[in-house]
Amino acid sequence: MVITGGTVTTTGGYTYHAFASSGDFVLQGETLTADILVVAGGAGGAGFNGGGGGAGGLLEFTSQTITPGTYTVTVGSGGNGGGQNWYSLGGAGGNSRFGSLTECIGGGGGRGYNAADGYSAASGGSGGGGGFINGSGAAGTAGQGNAGGNSTGHTGNYSGGSGGGGGAGGVGGNSTYGTGTGGVGGVGKTSALINAMGAATGYGQLSGGNYYFAGGGAGNNNNTAGGLGGGASSGWTSNASSISATPNTGGGGGGNDHSVGAGAGGSGIVIVRYAQIV
Repeated sequence: MVITGGTVTTTGGYTYHAFASSGDFVLQGETLTADILVVAGGAGGAGFNGGGGGAGGLLEFTSQTITPGTYTVTVGSGGNGGGQNWYSLGGAGGNSRFGSLTECIGGGGGRGYNAADGYSAASGGSGGGGGFINGSGAAGTAGQGNAGGNSTGHTGNYSGGSGGGGGAGGVGGNSTYGTGTGGVGGVGKTSALINAMGAATGYGQLSGGNYYFAGGGAGNNNNTAGGLGGGASSGWTSNASSISATPNTGGGGGGNDHSVGAGAGGSGIVIVRYAQIV
């Protein structure tokens, strides 16, 4: 049996193929049973006091039967951060897929300052965070991610914030009115399979002994924290590169103030695992 594709690691009785970019998984010889993690690209946050970007969708496929052949592996890119205008919207993350399995949907972008005029955050694998003026978070895709958080209002002063982007494991946080704090990014997802894949390949965010993927980006104001799983914190006149999500996690980008661009989303990843062949 010959199996190629991605970066190959063998440990703990399993072989792992990690695809940090698109490529082919090629199986020659016999049928294989494999576990597969697919994470889509995270979305960008919004500029001008904007919401956080939604994380890419995440799906775990266990005990999949793979017959000999070539399987196209698509790894979604992270979305661009939104620009510096009232209606800023973070760019959508790219979709990821292994062969003909269900496609993972890229994250939805956060919305900028003026959501009051009918401009909303974007839905996706996880939804983007709502904009500063009464903005509502957008929906995630069922089974893949969660909704973005909401802005808690704006009544003529600037003590509010924008919502955090949704994560694969939880909704984005709402902003806190009166303290000027943006919503935290939604937490990404962890599991026994994700932990094994993260430990073997080094991808994902390690926290408290667990690996996470697809955390949401934080909504702007007061350098709020992104969600576990590569989600970026928000900025306050920060450089956009410092509030961008971690590559190959599917994390959402952070929202930012009006002076510089918002953070970009993190690219996705596909990891294949099967019992080591002796």
